[in-house]
Amino acid sequence: MIKQELKNNRNSFIGFTLGLGCILMGGFVKFLSLSQSESIDILEMMAAFPKVVLAVFGMNQLDVQTLSGYYAILENYVLVLVIIYAIKLGYNAVARELADHTEEFLFTKPIKRQTILLNKLSVGFFFLILFSISNGVFSKIAIAAYGIEGQINQLIFYYSVVVFLNGLLFFAFSAMCCAVVKRSEKGSTIAYAVFMLTYLMTVMYDLIEKVNILKFFVPLRYFESIDLVSGNFKSLWILMFIAETIIFVTICFHAFIQRDLSEN
Repeated sequence: MIKQELKNNRNSFIGFTLGLGCILMGGFVKFLSLSQSESIDILEMMAAFPKVVLAVFGMNQLDVQTLSGYYAILENYVLVLVIIYAIKLGYNAVARELADHTEEFLFTKPIKRQTILLNKLSVGFFFLILFSISNGVFSKIAIAAYGIEGQINQLIFYYSVVVFLNGLLFFAFSAMCCAVVKRSEKGSTIAYAVFMLTYLMTVMYDLIEKVNILKFFVPLRYFESIDLVSGNFKSLWILMFIAETIIFVTICFHAFIQRDLSEN
């Protein structure tokens, strides 16, 4: 079963990893042109942008002329990519057979439902780890390939962890949604909608001077870019990610075991 799941998710992993490579490799090309240009005052140009524009693109308080600041902006795009991928993985883990109408073949085997779900979630977890490692590998390759000066190995490690944690959270949330709703294919739609709402709340958080109570609802800002760039990795937020993930996975297992497959 695990081999089949690895095969089923292989193509999407390759596609999203290629997208990751394009973001990082292409992004650093732009950094080279910015760093080598003497006719453009980037900071002055950014100061002319409306604050909401900077918030939407995750550029608040970051100096795009420095390698660390620019990398932090690139990683904001990577976070969006990994969450989209994670939601797809969550859907595949819970709802793929139901959507393809192959559930009768799978669930009539002498295997407990919780074992089936555990195997499927384990595969998704594995691909998220690979994606996060790929983020670090592509980052280092891009910096070395373009001969960019500067050492940001610690920042690359921090962001690889942050990418994994955000992906894990939305992976578990997507799987939970697909298990809870009667029409499983709608679960991923709900997860994408919640992600969009979360992103809007992230922009609001950046705009209104970081109201502390709002931070609990914006996982994209559990680890803030300016903190990571300055080397301030607040490990306490890892516990928040783990706690929320455990809650989502627990609900997912309960709903998946109890659901009537004929209702899908």
